[in-house]
Amino acid sequence: MQEDWQAVKARVKSKICIIRMVPNYPMGAFAEWVTAQNLEIAPLVDMLDIIQMDLDADETALRHTKNKTPSQLRLHALYGYWCLYCSQIRAYYKAILRDPHCKRRLSFLL
Repeated sequence: MQEDWQAVKARVKSKICIIRMVPNYPMGAFAEWVTAQNLEIAPLVDMLDIIQMDLDADETALRHTKNKTPSQLRLHALYGYWCLYCSQIRAYYKAILRDPHCKRRLSFLL
């Protein structure tokens, strides 16, 4: 079962860490994917918490790299966007986990 969890976590992370990421990237495609995959919200939030910690650690390591090349600067910017995107997704699903009826009220985020 651990392998299944790791595989799902890797797929979730791949939906967050997209190369074409820009600020204010919409969450709708991610939410549709979660629905299509029939992922349960509680385990998803746990995965997102772990993914957030991983992304934050990688972003911090890149931030402290000296003499960055242009590609490292771009990667650092992407990690910043990915951290923010993951944080927004986590907040959305944590709100739904606390109150499943708020999904309609939060639809403007998608």
